[in-house]
Amino acid sequence: EDFTHIDPTLLQAGMNQLAVEIHQVQGNSSDISFDLTLAGIPRDRSLLTLQPGINRMVVQSFDTLHGNGQELERTEIDIWYKVQNPRPVGGPLNQDTLLDAASGPWLVTETLTIGTGVTLSIEPGTTVFFQPGTGITVPAGGRLLAEGTAQQHIRLTRPTPMTGWDGILLDHSLEDNRLSYVDVEFGDSPGPVITVESAQVLLDHLTWPATNALVLELHHPRALIHACIFPSLTDTEPVHGSGLSGAEYLIFEACVFGTAMGYNDIIDFSGGHRPGPILELYDCIFLGGGDDGVDLDGADAHI
Repeated sequence: EDFTHIDPTLLQAGMNQLAVEIHQVQGNSSDISFDLTLAGIPRDRSLLTLQPGINRMVVQSFDTLHGNGQELERTEIDIWYKVQNPRPVGGPLNQDTLLDAASGPWLVTETLTIGTGVTLSIEPGTTVFFQPGTGITVPAGGRLLAEGTAQQHIRLTRPTPMTGWDGILLDHSLEDNRLSYVDVEFGDSPGPVITVESAQVLLDHLTWPATNALVLELHHPRALIHACIFPSLTDTEPVHGSGLSGAEYLIFEACVFGTAMGYNDIIDFSGGHRPGPILELYDCIFLGGGDDGVDLDGADAHI
């Protein structure tokens, strides 16, 4: 293993070309080969702190040195960091509960049902696996706080391939429920990934990768959905809902909606009439589909 350290000041903005020579005793030798890997080594490796479970690393390139200037391209890499087997958790929660990254990853073995006056908190960088048939239920009086950061997303996913889990149900909880910077995977068995039933919630910077089912089911919600990325689906619509009255609201801000195939709308919503609350959409991007972008069934909307 022969490593050559290249002075980064020799690299220029834009395309760089490396000249390489290979020397062999005989020009017709059959065993000559060449392989090159260029690895960027961070100046401060303490910035690359991994949490137990799945860590999503964002790799970016810029048009000037040291991560300055304009971003040219980015990609994401998932890294599995295993320090221990997943810690089991499940069943009714009768006291405030914290799922932290350092103690994880966590494995839900029975649906987490949050009791009255109880808060379930999930820290940034935490990975939570769900066994089949399990999920999170937030009834009246319960509260869910799953707040990641741009650098440390929360991952809610399945423990093994070929299985799914039951997603998240917010059922008549009018507490300050918040999910921020959460990647929700495979939580679509048997139905919607997130159901909001006469409940209040903020969904901020959520993604639903590896999902091909209804993402959001909303009935009489108090929901603000901000900067979320909705996947492209082949068999259903991403968002379905009905009913707005009184103090209820449904607001989409700065969201990106993937495509929906066939006769599937992107957003299908009914109910909500002026002068009462109505569906509101601001600065959203719709990438296309086989039917309507927004299908309003007897409803008013502000777009």
